[in-house]
Order: sequence, then C-alpha cells, then structure tokens
Amino acid sequence: MKKRLTRLTALLLGASMLSACSFDTTVKKAASESNSANASNSASVSSVSATEASSTVSSLEASTADIAANASTEASSTEQVDTASESSTTVLNDPTGDGQVVIVFLGDSQFANGREDGTSISDLVHNSTGYTVYNLGCGGTTASTKVGEQYQYSDASFYNVSEFLNGRGDSSIFDYYGVADIANSIDPAKVDYYVVEYGVNDFLSNRPQADTTDSKNVSCYVNAMHVALFQLSQASPKARIVCCSPIYCQFWGKDGAFLGDGNMYHNSYATYEEYAGNCIQTAENEGCIIFDAYHGRFMDLDTYTAKDYLAEDGIHLTPRGRKVFAAVVTHLINRQLGLDDTYLDNPYKIDNY
Repeated sequence: MKKRLTRLTALLLGASMLSACSFDTTVKKAASESNSANASNSASVSSVSATEASSTVSSLEASTADIAANASTEASSTEQVDTASESSTTVLNDPTGDGQVVIVFLGDSQFANGREDGTSISDLVHNSTGYTVYNLGCGGTTASTKVGEQYQYSDASFYNVSEFLNGRGDSSIFDYYGVADIANSIDPAKVDYYVVEYGVNDFLSNRPQADTTDSKNVSCYVNAMHVALFQLSQASPKARIVCCSPIYCQFWGKDGAFLGDGNMYHNSYATYEEYAGNCIQTAENEGCIIFDAYHGRFMDLDTYTAKDYLAEDGIHLTPRGRKVFAAVVTHLINRQLGLDDTYLDNPYKIDNY
C-alpha cells in the first residue's frame, strides 16, 4: 500500500509544474482585507454533503451514494453564524511576529459541527489557548472541484477557498454556508496557522484520486490538495499549515448493513484509507505540519474505540471525539510556538475526555 501511495504521489509531483516550487512557510504574496472581526465565537456551518454519480454505477458505487446521502442528512442543518474568537494571549515567537496567534480552520463538517453550542474544534482550541480563531468549516465541502468544472468558482472547495484567500474571487462561495462575513474579515497577511481537513466528501463523491498527466486538474483530490496547499503559502506570509488527514471512518448502507471501514471500503478509484494516505504524502511533500488522523498516530481512533469517537453515521466525530482532535491541534501548534516541548510517544486517548 505504502509503495502505491508513494508511486502515485511521485508521478503527480513529477508531472507538476509546481513541483519546482518547494512549499515554504515564508510566503510571497498577501491579500489585504479588513481585519475588523467582531469578538465572539468562531463561525462555521454544516451543510449538505455533495455526492456525484459516476458514469458507470456498480453496486458498490450505489452503496457509496447511499452513504453520502446519510452523511448529508446529518450535515444539512444550517447553524447561526458567529464572528471570530479574538485572542487574549500574547505569544512572542508567533510566525508573523506580532505577538498574537491567528488560526484559520478550513475544512468540512468535522470543523463545522458543534459551533452552535460552542463545541466545535476551533471553539475548543480557542477556549484552551485564547488564540484568535476563524472557522471556515463548511459541511459537505471537498478539496477538489466538480469533475469537468475545475475552473468554475462556484463552491467552497479547498481549491476555491485558496483562490479567495489570494484575492482571485469573492466571498459568494461562502454565502450558502453563512460564513461570508467571517471570510471577509480575515487578513491573510496576519494568519499564523491554517488548519486544513478535507477528504471524506471527495471519497464519497467519487472524485478521482489524481491526474498524473495534468497536475493542475483540481477535480482530482490529490491534485487539489497539492495546488491549494501551495496557494495558501502564497496568500499568507510566514504562515504554517497543519494538514489533517481524513479521520478513520466506518461505512454503513441505508439498510443499516455494515459495508466496511476505511481500510476495506472503496469507491471507483481506491479505498478510503488510500485517500487518507495520499493526503499525508502530499502534505509531507508540501512541507506541512502533519496530523495523521487516520492511523492512530495522534489519537486512539480505531475499530475498537470508534463507538466513542464517531457518531452513528460512522463518519462524523462526536463531541468527545472533537475534544481529542482539538487537543492534538493545540499540541501541534503550541509545540511550533515553543510552548509545549513534549513529544507524542503515545496517541491521545478518548478515555481521558
């Protein structure tokens, strides 16, 4: 499996016009916007999980569509929007050097969920640190764009969000999710950390893993992650990126039948675990801070603890699961800031939360 992931990523990078541009935490361009976010909680919203039908539908692909529909039901509740949580903590060695730590969360419903009651991952990070957080988690979103529409600026995919942060687009992509005002209040020049998490919706939507002949084909998951991570580096001077892989998941059919976990269950292209593995490989190649949320390296989520970590759909984190995830993010950022010198010999355990 590892050889297959390495080979896939190597082929993509070999074909890439961007491969000569190493991902650098000192970034070349910053888009300026107003940084007048009102003091409150971080904003995020859940929405409908996108699901696309493949051209030839096998029984397996039909099951994938069923799962996406089930995930969509949970993610479809629209939540009220809050503004960014402002920082009360001064840190002398933050990446931008202004003494304040600013974190922007970009992802799907794993980040959007819980903001209504203050239990979102970004809320938990803010509450434990005092850092300023902006939560642009939008339920149902993907890293990649729709197949055949890779250059249409129409949804809050990771690629389109990276375009927005570079000033090549407007906040209309966030209108459906109710977070446009939050997006407009972010000044990319002042961002210290991005926390990025995408992948499960790419898998459920049957998006291709990679196009090794055209590295700019962002309708493929790995290509989109590669390009968007690079574009974040262009948008925000000195910012570091914490790239979180998709979490371990279990998949169930409409009839309640267990279809397998991410190690076994696959769409038309690969298993879910392969999507997670390629995300990690791409993030490593782009010089990101890695949070492997799938393989038990940082938190003890697996087949035995899934009942505590995962909601009934087998995909979304429970409130306790979000606490563990937030603790890992906090550790990784504080370690970069020199505020936590511990090394994780063992994963965070949900029994402690």
